[in-house]
Amino acid sequence: MKAPSNRRVFVVGYGAATPLGKTFPESWKRAVKGEAGFRKVTRCQVKALSHVVGEIPDWDPLDLDFADAKEVYNWNADLCF
Repeated sequence: MKAPSNRRVFVVGYGAATPLGKTFPESWKRAVKGEAGFRKVTRCQVKALSHVVGEIPDWDPLDLDFADAKEVYNWNADLCF
C-alpha cells in the first residue's frame, strides 16, 4: 500500500464518549475524581458469568450529527451477544 501524499492533519475539535460520561467535560470531571466507569450491564440481559461492562451512560448514537440509522445498525450499538 502506498503512503498518502497529503500528510496534513487538521484537528477541528475534540470529544469523548466513555463509560465515565457521554461528553468530554463529564468524562474528565469524573476521571479527575478517580471514579471508574465500569458497572453492571443495563441495556440487555446477559447470560455470561460476567455482568460488568464499560457502557456509555444515556448514549444514543442516533443523536450524533454524522451517524444515520444504517450506520448505527452497522455498529451493532444496541445488540447484546
